[in-house]
Amino acid sequence: MSGFEFTSFLICLVWAFFEARMVPYRRYKMSDDFDLSNSEQSELAKAASDLAAARKEFTAADAEVTRLVAMGSGLPRTKSGDFDERNSTGKRLNRLLPPARSKSYSCERNVNAADTAVKEITERPKTRALEWARWEAWRNASRLALIVSACIALLMLIIGWAPADNWFYLGLVWFALSYTMSKILRKNLMQGLGI
Repeated sequence: MSGFEFTSFLICLVWAFFEARMVPYRRYKMSDDFDLSNSEQSELAKAASDLAAARKEFTAADAEVTRLVAMGSGLPRTKSGDFDERNSTGKRLNRLLPPARSKSYSCERNVNAADTAVKEITERPKTRALEWARWEAWRNASRLALIVSACIALLMLIIGWAPADNWFYLGLVWFALSYTMSKILRKNLMQGLGI
């Protein structure tokens, strides 16, 4: 296989790859198709209610820790930071404060997890749109580069240059054009989608 045949085969193979890569995205006909589906909206509503419940639980746990710390504000402390156990309030606070802090930290982790879940669900339309724009830009760029490469090869034949001798330059033009056009097209698609 000569260099020209290999380059031609590679150009066609990459074009076919990008055409095939867009098959899963064919269901997106307009920008509204990237929005959340009904099941995703109900999932978002559940995640939002879980987040609200987690925040409420965290607020209550944090208020309990604050209340316990305020109770011991005038009490002496030991070198380790615990309350002095010579009185009943210090003993009680040393017994109640660690579980309250543990519950507060646990509730804070739950809030962070619920917040992450809500953000992930709300980012799905943007993620879908970005993936679509990426592959659509590459597909259109590969189409354009295929046409331009064929025109350049035809022009080489007309001028008298042998495309088989200049296959490296033809491949280089194809790659540079594909890459540059994919960046330009992706930027235009993302602007059109408002991303």
